[in-house]
Order: sequence, then C-alpha cells, then structure tokens
Amino acid sequence: MIGGNDTYLAGAPAAGEGELIERLLRYWWPHLVVERDDPHGFFVYRSADAKAAWERDGASTETSGTMIHVVVGSESMTIVSDVGGSKTYAIAQAVRRAVLAMRVIIR
Repeated sequence: MIGGNDTYLAGAPAAGEGELIERLLRYWWPHLVVERDDPHGFFVYRSADAKAAWERDGASTETSGTMIHVVVGSESMTIVSDVGGSKTYAIAQAVRRAVLAMRVIIR
C-alpha cells in the first residue's frame, strides 16, 4: 500500500467478481483502463492518461485518486485505494458493499 487504504473482503471470491468490480468502477470512471498483468489481481486506472501518469511518475500528487488496485487471494479480496475520506476510498467502499451483496445472492 502506498499511503492508501485497504478495503478487505473476507471469504473466497466468487466466480465473476473481478468482472463485477470492473463494471461497477465503470460507473464512476467510464473511460477506465484495466491492467491484468498482476497474477494476484488487477489495476484499474481512471483513464489512459491516468495510467500513463502512473507509469511515468508513480504515486504522486497528480496520480492521487486515479487508480485502484484489486488484490485477489484464494480466501479474500482487497481493494486498495486512496486514504479514508477520498473519492477513491468512497468508491472502494461502494464496490465492497456491492460485492458482498452479490455473494449473499449467489451463495
């Protein structure tokens, strides 16, 4: 975590949760870019420009609030966002609630 916040979801992820998260994030970030190079999850950038800024500058004032990292484990999922009170933190919390609701419905 780079000065951010981990939103933890206990329990094994259900099939399709990654795709659900991507669809949910598209509500806030219609031009998002997903990077699935990480075997343990994926990165979601607000836009192609945001992804380019992260690749160029890493964590900086300019890139703050423009990326969410989703870490998928066999027994949990973590959504890494900016610090509590930020817009990306609020988005991560909304995504958490939606994923948990989906788990209740399908299990």
